[in-house]
Amino acid sequence: MHLEQLELYATVVEQGGMTAAADKLGMSQPAVSRSIRTLERQLGVSLFRRDGRSVEPTAAGRLAYERVTTLTTDWRSLMAELRLLAGRPDDVVLAVPFGTARILIPVLVRRAATDLPDIRVRVIESASPDSRASVASGDIDAAVIYPEPEMQPADPGLEVLCTERLCAMGQQELVGHDNVAISLHDLAQLPLLLTGPTWSIRRSIDAAFASIGAEPQVLREVGIADALLSFALEGDGVAILPYSNAARDHELELLAVREIEQPEIERSLTMCLGTGLPEVVADELRSIITASVAEVASSARWTIR
Repeated sequence: MHLEQLELYATVVEQGGMTAAADKLGMSQPAVSRSIRTLERQLGVSLFRRDGRSVEPTAAGRLAYERVTTLTTDWRSLMAELRLLAGRPDDVVLAVPFGTARILIPVLVRRAATDLPDIRVRVIESASPDSRASVASGDIDAAVIYPEPEMQPADPGLEVLCTERLCAMGQQELVGHDNVAISLHDLAQLPLLLTGPTWSIRRSIDAAFASIGAEPQVLREVGIADALLSFALEGDGVAILPYSNAARDHELELLAVREIEQPEIERSLTMCLGTGLPEVVADELRSIITASVAEVASSARWTIR
């Protein structure tokens, strides 16, 4: 029996039904019903009288509700007092880069809820330079970022999580054979969808083209990865982005993806933690981030470091 089960039970009583409780909790109605049935088996009593979609607490259910609300309130108060004594924060904010967030945030949120249940971990999307500055100023607690090229690999405040290669992605009639590498020279002949010149990924791309003396055909510049992917999905041109940004679209065969070679363009995904976090919380958050990255590494084509 878990505290979450008891809180779910109280929500069903307060909302007057399984469906309303499911909507409030962001769960499916069958999942709420299964949890209630499990709780009833564990307690050995029926908590509700069921009449179609409506539910009414039994006498045991009403008694359980009274005790559960007191128990959960006391438990939350105890956890808050213990956090205060231990110097643990009530919540932390973790930033993840745009684009990469599509594949990483769901895993981070689920793992944080399981591995750090006494702290609310708020995961947000943010551009890497902004995230880095916010961690340094103490406005956010931690970030997963793509560091500026000049930071690699010397910045002691960064912990490398993995590396990844940039890919060309678009409709197959534009980008060519799916899952076959493409040379940067051949890529320069295609209509390209790129971020603006101030973005670190664009500076890496421009430097790679300059290294082979090629002038890319830039069709459109957009500073948002999802927008570049949208244009690529519509067949406007070929985007150059990390595979993690397009993993879901590629799995659904909506986009063709080709790794870039001659030369490869590689970037590192790194982690930075704020100095204001208690050491034990920083270690717990570090474990959550590294485990989440490892969990999706295969799908994102990341090489763990």
